[in-house]
Amino acid sequence: QDQGSSSHNEQQSEMANTNTNASLDGKKTDFLKWSRLPGQACRIPNKHLLSLRAGQMGCFCICFSHDGRTLAAACADKDGNPILLYEIPSGRRLREFIGHLNIVYDLCWRNDDKNFLSASSDGTVRLWKPGLHDNRSDKVLPHPSFVYAARYHPFAEYLVVTGCYDSVIRVWNVSVKDIHGQLLQEIAGHKSFINALCFDAEGQHMFSADSSGVIIVWNTFVSKSSPHHSSQKWHSDKEIIENDLKGVSVNHLEMHPNGRRLLIHAKDSILRVMDLRIIASKKFIGAVNYREKIRSTFTPCGTFLFSGSEDGTAYVWNAETGDQE
Repeated sequence: QDQGSSSHNEQQSEMANTNTNASLDGKKTDFLKWSRLPGQACRIPNKHLLSLRAGQMGCFCICFSHDGRTLAAACADKDGNPILLYEIPSGRRLREFIGHLNIVYDLCWRNDDKNFLSASSDGTVRLWKPGLHDNRSDKVLPHPSFVYAARYHPFAEYLVVTGCYDSVIRVWNVSVKDIHGQLLQEIAGHKSFINALCFDAEGQHMFSADSSGVIIVWNTFVSKSSPHHSSQKWHSDKEIIENDLKGVSVNHLEMHPNGRRLLIHAKDSILRVMDLRIIASKKFIGAVNYREKIRSTFTPCGTFLFSGSEDGTAYVWNAETGDQE
């Protein structure tokens, strides 16, 4: 929940008096140059930079754009569930998107950062275009129940994949004019609700995880010759079995930047990084997670692993050695 210093009215005034779309319509200024060089390890933050205002009832999910310049925050107010965009590193609030009627569980930026997705317990996945001068969603993908995960295919970015409470993975074409998109495929395989989805960098495989600890690897190859029919050929490749994950809900999946390891964040207070070549996991202990949908993430260099915790502390490990920093 927000602990910022400026009032809601002050921020509204700032938004009204500032041209907030300058950094979202393709005219991003070049004042910011990230200092990390390719291949260089990231640094662990040791200084408080910003306190950003969230909703009256907190913030449930955040997601940085790929260029690191924009932070999307899925918040909760008494009268709605807005998604706020903040400019980084200034902390200036850029936009507020309105439409969801209940908690937003997942956010995902497209690779070019022009669009992003939000998945909600109101039974919809919404597609937003920050570059437009409209705070309403561009697409609304309807589902029969709560939606916990949504991802763009890494290369065929007109394809959106969603994971729902009804245990079904759905594939959508969002390039059509229909506001509800085009439902291309419904894929069965899980027996409990789907909490997490992620792709490998090439889009050849997708990983899905559910509330009973089952992780399935899917073949998600998209043919360049017939891209709109490729999803019909997607199929289960294998199921990853971790004996100590049986019956444990998985919150989050994420590929390591090197493409060979999978981060598995489960509600047993253990983070696992699995080497997909030998299906063996390294375990990271310290963070507490038994109740909430807390997540973890690799730094872009892949050197460190960060995680939230139910004790209110952010934990950091060296992803190579397993040592807590």
